[in-house]
Amino acid sequence: MITIDDVKENKNNYFLGTIIIVFFSLIIITIVIVYYWIATDSVPKYISIYFLPEEIKIDNNILPELQKKEPIVIEKETNPNATKVIKYSFPEIMPSEIKDGSCQEYSKAQPYRDDAFKCTIEETVYDPCFSNGKKDLPAQAGQVVCQMNPLSQDIFIINLKDPLLEEKLPVVLRTNWAWFLELEDGTICAPYTGSRPLINNTEAFYGCKAKVKGDLDVLMGDLIIGEIWTAKRMIVTKDEAGTGWDTKFSETVKIKTIWQ
Repeated sequence: MITIDDVKENKNNYFLGTIIIVFFSLIIITIVIVYYWIATDSVPKYISIYFLPEEIKIDNNILPELQKKEPIVIEKETNPNATKVIKYSFPEIMPSEIKDGSCQEYSKAQPYRDDAFKCTIEETVYDPCFSNGKKDLPAQAGQVVCQMNPLSQDIFIINLKDPLLEEKLPVVLRTNWAWFLELEDGTICAPYTGSRPLINNTEAFYGCKAKVKGDLDVLMGDLIIGEIWTAKRMIVTKDEAGTGWDTKFSETVKIKTIWQ
């Protein structure tokens, strides 16, 4: 005779057996799916992100590049305020204006170049004028180009009446020299080519364009080379006796551009 308790026990055993079968079936299905993913390399991305380590791939072709130890190069920034140094060069296109003259002296304005000369047209002196330094070119062998102010368009050719002197440089060359220069405030200066003013027992090498009539605007001594070139500038005026100088301005100033 089957009792109620026997029926309940049979039901419990049935449910337990069903749960066990479902559980093991899920495990088997999961193993089969994982095996398939691995065999076909098709693991879903969301599973690989959370459960599998990220694979690091190195291209053997670029491995030697990665192994190179290149030095780190830091590019130096260009100072926008640095002095601009312009090396004058004989123009490729010759100016149209031509005058007749001669150059029988080396340049006093630029004595440290073998192609710079002091020239005259009638009684007017031009210094410096530059030759092309190539006497084997007949069209230019007897010519020099003069441009006293490189900021202006006043440039011309001198047809020489006599041949140039043989180039000869001084024994000691100077790199801190300019035949034309512009100060930071726009003042234009050029070297004295004759007698130099003596101020407080020191020679003024360069004369500048004074802004006040009667003033003498000069640069004393040599130019100081640096990323920004400098010079000692003085503005003086004659004293009451007329035999000396009264200083109105004395200061080290920056140079914007020089021509050599």
